[in-house]
Amino acid sequence: MAAKKREMEIEMATEKNVERLLNRISLVFAAVGTLALLHLFSNSSLSCTPAPVVRIDRHVARRHQQDGDSSPRSSCDVAAREVVTPEKRFLKLRSSRAWRRRADAFAALFATLRSARILSNSTNVLCVSAGAGHEVAALQESGVADVTGVDIIDFFPLVRRADPHNLPFFDNVFDLGFSTGVTEALFPARFVSEMERTVRRGGAIVLAVNLPSSAQEVEEIKAMFKKSILLEVRNMTMLGSDMTLIPLIVTYGMTHYDEAKLLSDGGKFRLGFFNPVIEQPNRYISLWFHNISDDSLEWIPSLAPSLDWILVIANRIA
Repeated sequence: MAAKKREMEIEMATEKNVERLLNRISLVFAAVGTLALLHLFSNSSLSCTPAPVVRIDRHVARRHQQDGDSSPRSSCDVAAREVVTPEKRFLKLRSSRAWRRRADAFAALFATLRSARILSNSTNVLCVSAGAGHEVAALQESGVADVTGVDIIDFFPLVRRADPHNLPFFDNVFDLGFSTGVTEALFPARFVSEMERTVRRGGAIVLAVNLPSSAQEVEEIKAMFKKSILLEVRNMTMLGSDMTLIPLIVTYGMTHYDEAKLLSDGGKFRLGFFNPVIEQPNRYISLWFHNISDDSLEWIPSLAPSLDWILVIANRIA
């Protein structure tokens, strides 16, 4: 019994000695780590020391940038670089050749809309899915004062953040809605519905899409609009790509008489500038007169309308 008791005491003493040794080792490593951190905080890295300011010739600096010398070689180089404000970054981007080329292409497109009396300097314009804001810049530079650009990702200062499928605007606010992104929308029908909601009655919606492969694709786009009528369609080339311009007029709640006044020779919009998407005009004319009551025929001679608007409204009735 005495021998066994003696062995237990020896084991307990050994365990205490091992535990005491481990505690001392832990304290030593904690002290070393603390001293190392204090040393790092109290002494700045020599590689991150700001270099003396040296004036470099502008042409030499540009040559270094082309050779890739402007790239940072360490994290210290990145930390020491000048922070560029969003305004300065935007001005630099806006002065680039690619930016100007795309903005000028939109300017030519909007000149077409001016000729059709769809756009003027007093028009309140909404650009949906505006991307980097090329169309917004083109409109502002052409003299349009009230332009709003929205997209999923904002691009200060031209484009603000908003969901094209749920626009944060009241009904009937804008005179013109413009977009190049309807075919890329997640829900095209909802996209179109929001544009019709925010554009006032009698206003216009203009879509620029890739050239449709068939007339059926144009009809599919047209079918998504429940409150508008197709004005005309025109194929065009933009930045080397074939595009189709589709202007529509929001006529929800309007009588045929009001629609005719908008589309007549003396009305707001100028027809015949684009290429009307109308086939078999005689069939549409017969349908037009077939669907008009006798009382409505009185104002037709007084307006002296052109054949174009008769075909457009007849196309809608058909």
